Amino acid sequence: MITYDAVTQVMEHTNLTHVISFHGTPLPGDVWGWGIRPHYLIHYVTHGQGLLEIGGSSYPLSAGQAFLIRPYHLVRYSSCADNPITYWWVEWRGEGSDQLVDAMGFDQDHPVLTFRSSTEVLAAMDLLERAQDGSLADNLERKGELYRLMSCFLRNSMRADHADVKD
Repeated sequence: MITYDAVTQVMEHTNLTHVISFHGTPLPGDVWGWGIRPHYLIHYVTHGQGLLEIGGSSYPLSAGQAFLIRPYHLVRYSSCADNPITYWWVEWRGEGSDQLVDAMGFDQDHPVLTFRSSTEVLAAMDLLERAQDGSLADNLERKGELYRLMSCFLRNSMRADHADVKD
């Protein structure tokens, strides 16, 4: 469980910036990687099946799960040929990101998490994707929606209640 000190640490030392978000369906059997990304990414799977490969391990992917890609980690992920994956993803950077993804329950042994409810997560991702016209008002809205999405991930992660947050 997240302690009061950990909550204070995250709240006082978090400054996230949205980079991009998107949703789509790769071609059946499509593969991304081996590659690295310079920012954090969370892919939320809505349909189909796929596979994540990271750190010498493989993780099956299915609807209701999300997978995390940390900056500068070598990864590959793919879509099944007979049941293509569909996902939403968000890419961000910023101070406090490690503490947030730790609080969600992501760690080296758990780069894939299952979520309790897709409705709230998908609604937040949809709002985030809509707010991308580049104006100052839009950028402020996108920043707020990114924080809303992070709170949805925290509320809906099956491991968030048991995650330890590093000081």
